[in-house]
Amino acid sequence: MYPNNPAPMQTPPPDYSIDYLNQISGTNNGRSAGPSNFVMLVAGVIGLGAIILFAMMMFSGGPSAADKATNVYLRLQTLESLATDNQKALRNNDLRSLNSGLGLQFTNALSDMSDSLTALKIDTKKISKTAQADEDAYKAALQTEFDDAKLNVQLDSVYTREMTYQIATLRTMMQSVTKASSNKTLSSFVSSTDEKLAPFEDNFSGFSAN
Repeated sequence: MYPNNPAPMQTPPPDYSIDYLNQISGTNNGRSAGPSNFVMLVAGVIGLGAIILFAMMMFSGGPSAADKATNVYLRLQTLESLATDNQKALRNNDLRSLNSGLGLQFTNALSDMSDSLTALKIDTKKISKTAQADEDAYKAALQTEFDDAKLNVQLDSVYTREMTYQIATLRTMMQSVTKASSNKTLSSFVSSTDEKLAPFEDNFSGFSAN
């Protein structure tokens, strides 16, 4: 007797051996075996997760309502300053009168916005240096454009065209704030200010077309 010898291997039944060979060869009736249901399920879950993550980034990204409101506040300051600084250089009497009213509207809007800023917990004395620097650079570029136009005796036409665009842009910025926040105080401010700015945009556009 040879007790240490292993038992002889048993030959599997014919039908079992065929399935066994198909599995280890990776074929099934001559075709490559496809991925298992488990692998496909995992891939589907990963794909769905990626789609959800992308959607969240698309719809939740971007500046907050507070950031947008701060930008509106800074832009109001910029436009109020430009309207005041260029008032005397305008040549057309009607344009000067219109611009004076616009500057007053910007001043009133800044005052009216204080409650909205408070509601969004914005301290105008603590605005980020980056946001302030960006707006200062924007203002400087506009004033340079006006200074060049004044040297070429074209300030009236350049100013009316630029202010038409600036008012339209400001109105769009304000609407963007209300879409980012459901605050009633803010919505009321935007609605009221937009209604008051609309005629100025139309009037400056009329001057620009002449």
